[in-house]
Amino acid sequence: MHHAFHIEEILINIFSFCHTFRIRRPPRGPTRRQRWYANSDLAALARTCRTFKEPALDMIWAELNDLTPLVRCLLEASWIESEGVYSFQKRLEQAEWDIILGYSHRVRALPRLWNSLGLAGDCIETLSIPPTSIESIFPNLRVIGLHEPSAAVAPLVRYFINPKITEIWLERTENIGAAIKAFGEGCPLVTGFYVSQWAWHANRISDLICRWPNLCFVKCHEVGLNVDALYHLSRL
Repeated sequence: MHHAFHIEEILINIFSFCHTFRIRRPPRGPTRRQRWYANSDLAALARTCRTFKEPALDMIWAELNDLTPLVRCLLEASWIESEGVYSFQKRLEQAEWDIILGYSHRVRALPRLWNSLGLAGDCIETLSIPPTSIESIFPNLRVIGLHEPSAAVAPLVRYFINPKITEIWLERTENIGAAIKAFGEGCPLVTGFYVSQWAWHANRISDLICRWPNLCFVKCHEVGLNVDALYHLSRL
């Protein structure tokens, strides 16, 4: 193997041509078919040799639109799927948690978490509270987007976030009160914020914006910010 392939930056640049369907705005994500082809090429690279494995896996897991891949990475005896919704068939052992956490730490973006994330309620709760001392199942997450999250998902968002998050996207939801509090307390470094169709949460959204001194862009669609939020933004 040429020595250049031992330089991770070169591998990442080459592998990026196999992973072209990236998401910047939640409603405009790639189709399942596009994502499958992009990840299949990277999966083949990950199996080629040890040198390719880590950077290829990092790219495969960099962005998830739901949490079902974390369930499907386990043996089929651990989970069951019914009409597109996944649930665990038994209590997870530490070895199974090690597999999940081995992949989840690679995730950098959850840009379009929709409704129940493709998981049954008990499955969501299990993933939210791993049996270790870690504070978040996604310790390297930078971007999170919620699109019509279910009432079961919103209160558990606090277990997915970490202080490194810089972008938050929120769209069309009313089950978000607990998540707003979590974002305000647990995400101090936010630089980008997009929110849509939350007129009934205008004051809470305004208070949230006032907590972030590093904002570079804010887009509020159908959300009337209060005077305090407008004054805060004018001083940035």
